[in-house]
Amino acid sequence: MLLPLEALAACSCAALLFLNSFTVNAGWWTLRFYVFRREHIYWSAIELVLFVTTLLSINNHPWHTALNVAAMALVARMGLVPAWTDALFRETFWRAWTGRSRTRIQTPLVPGLRASPQEMDRAAAEAELTPSERGLFVTERGTGVVPDPTAILQVLRRGRGESLAGAAASIDSDAPSGVETPLGFAYPSLRESGGFDLRGTSLLWGPPRFRRRVSRAVVALDGDMWASVSSGGSASYLLAWASVAHGILGRNKGLNPSALAATGIDAEFEHASTLGPRPAKTKRSVVREHMRRMYGLLGEAYVLLATELALLLEDAGPLRVQRWLAAECEHQDPAVAMMIPDSQRSRGVQYRLHYVVMLASLNYGDQPQYVRPELLVLKYLGPRLMSAYGSISEDSVSMSWMEKLGDRLEVERRANPGCEDWLRRLTVKD
Repeated sequence: MLLPLEALAACSCAALLFLNSFTVNAGWWTLRFYVFRREHIYWSAIELVLFVTTLLSINNHPWHTALNVAAMALVARMGLVPAWTDALFRETFWRAWTGRSRTRIQTPLVPGLRASPQEMDRAAAEAELTPSERGLFVTERGTGVVPDPTAILQVLRRGRGESLAGAAASIDSDAPSGVETPLGFAYPSLRESGGFDLRGTSLLWGPPRFRRRVSRAVVALDGDMWASVSSGGSASYLLAWASVAHGILGRNKGLNPSALAATGIDAEFEHASTLGPRPAKTKRSVVREHMRRMYGLLGEAYVLLATELALLLEDAGPLRVQRWLAAECEHQDPAVAMMIPDSQRSRGVQYRLHYVVMLASLNYGDQPQYVRPELLVLKYLGPRLMSAYGSISEDSVSMSWMEKLGDRLEVERRANPGCEDWLRRLTVKD
C-alpha cells in the first residue's frame, strides 16, 4: 500500500508544479490565480498523504520512514507553510483581480449594447476567447458568459452568420445611458469636464452575469513581481500590496484615466486616517517609484493616487480589504450615478472625483458595512473643482438637488466617520 500512496503524493506534487508553470507560460492567468488562491488546500492534501505513508512505514525499513519524513519537510518548506501563511493575502489578491470591470466601449461597438439577450447569447457562442478565458471552464462552474463584452460586441458588429447579420443590422444606434443592458450597466453619458473629453460609453460588467476572470491588465504585471508574490512572501515583499492595487486599477479606470487624477486634491491620508499608525507609509518612496514606472504616462497625480491606494490597502489588511471589495467600493455606485442630475456637468465632476471617493471609503470606511461617500465628496469638492477648472464661481454652483437625498447623505456620514471633517479641510488647487 505504501508505494501507491507515495506515487500519488509524488504525482500530485509534480502535477501542481507543472500546472503552475504551464498556466503562466500559456497566459492562462485566471486558472493560475485560481490555483494560487487555493494552493494551501492542495499542498495540505499532499502533506496528508505523505503523513499517512510515514505512519504506515514506521514498522518497515528505517530508511523508508526517513525518506518520507524528508519529503514531508520539503513539501512543508517549499509549499505548505508559504501557502498557509499567505492564505488571506491570496484570497484578497484573487478578489482584487477578478471583480467586476468598468470598460470603455469603442463607438463602433456601442450599438451592439441594444441587442436582445438572445442575440447576445448567440454572439457569445461565436466570440473568440483569450488564453486566460480558456481556463474559466476549469475554475468556474455555472452558466455565466465566458467571452468578455468587447469580444461579443465585435461579433455583433461583424454580423457573423445570417442570424447575427440580421441582428446587427436591426440594432438601434443610440448609445444606452444609465440603464442595464444584457451585458451590464451602462453608466450615464458624460461630456467634457475640466478640459477632459469624457464622451463615450462605459460598461460595468462581471460576475454573476459573466464568469469571474482575471483582468486583462495582468499582461502588464511585472514578471519579477509575480515571482515574488507567488513564492509566498507577501509579508517580506515590499510591493506585495502594490500588486493588489494593480488588480483594482486595471478594472476601474473607465472613460479617461488621466481625468481621475487631475483634481488638484492632496489625497495623502497619513495624518487623517482610521488605519493609524499607518506603518505602510514608510514604504511611500519605494512604492511611488514602482507606480511611476507603471503609470508614469498618466501623469504624476495618477502615480500619487495609485501609491496611496497601495499603502492604504496594506494598512487595512486582508480581511478589511475583502469586505471593502465585496461592497465594490472600487467602483462608482451605479445607483448614486443615477441620482445626480446632468446640470452644470455634475456627473462629469463626479467621475473625476471617483478615485478620491475610492480612497476615502477605504481610509474612513467603518466596518463591517462599507459605503462609498459619493455625495459627501461631491457636495464639498464638486463646486470647488468646477470653479477651479471652469469659468464659474464656486458660489454660483448649486447643489440644491442634494436636499432630497438627505437619507443617503446621512448613511454616508455614518459609514465614513471623520470623512466630512477631512473634506471641510481640503482645498482644490487653482
